Amino acid sequence: KSDFGSIKKAIRIAKQGGSIAVFPEGNLTYTGETNHFSKSLVKMIRLLKLPVILFKFEGLYLSNPRWSNENKKGRSEGYITKIIEYEQYKEISDEELYNIVYEGIYSNAYNNVTNSLFEGKKLAEGLQRLIFMDLKKNIPFVTYSKDDKLYSKVSDYELTYQTDGYVKDKNGNLETLINIDKQIKKAYYHYYHNDIIHYENESLVNENIKTTKKKLGKFNTILKKDSIILKAAKKTFLIFDFADVTEIAIQGKNKLIIYYLDKTYLLVFDKHVSMYAHLLTYQFYKEGKTYDEDRNVFTSFGLH
Repeated sequence: KSDFGSIKKAIRIAKQGGSIAVFPEGNLTYTGETNHFSKSLVKMIRLLKLPVILFKFEGLYLSNPRWSNENKKGRSEGYITKIIEYEQYKEISDEELYNIVYEGIYSNAYNNVTNSLFEGKKLAEGLQRLIFMDLKKNIPFVTYSKDDKLYSKVSDYELTYQTDGYVKDKNGNLETLINIDKQIKKAYYHYYHNDIIHYENESLVNENIKTTKKKLGKFNTILKKDSIILKAAKKTFLIFDFADVTEIAIQGKNKLIIYYLDKTYLLVFDKHVSMYAHLLTYQFYKEGKTYDEDRNVFTSFGLH
């Protein structure tokens, strides 16, 4: 649902005396750190003129990371961090209100994790959705996971996923997925601007036009530097030229939404495919080479 549609629905519910719960991130994070979210949330708060209750969850990421194929068992909790009355926020700027909300719900899965272990089977399976690059060779689309480990097809790059959410390399060094994600974005950014992008997988595709949904079928889906190509029987069916794509979003763990011209497309992939690689490729295309690496350490890329 669009931001505008969600706001209209929230206003209608508020007028009926109902309460509105909003999860600004839209889903679990890939890394365990709260992402920045749409500024339209501030507009909705101002339109509703209701008290805002900020509620923080902890432990949910480590029990079910967005990249993971399997759930983990561990301790999770939630609690109220702040209540903001209308009289308190009506005079402050949008930026101030946004920062208050963000700080009130911000969570880092690696804070106070020493006493919280999350156990399960096949702990690392699905990790290639996030770590889609071999960070030793700086080559994308060559990693795969099995049991509690991530491997590379082109080198001895290897990570072991721990029950506390850290990953350990072959030398015993521990790293958070938050920091690994920063390395991935930087390495893939350089690869994007210096090498050929070709990432081919199979997907089921649905086309939505307003209220009409149409199943298009199964396609070979090829990610390129400037487009996503759908092919069937070796023939090109459709090319999503990034120049004409309004937005790309990730839904759940294995679905990609493409807003293309006046239509919306839903691509459903196998569980081994990285939606994150598709999103970053699109974002790098939109940013072009005007991006200032020294000023901003890739925080504008990824889920937000």
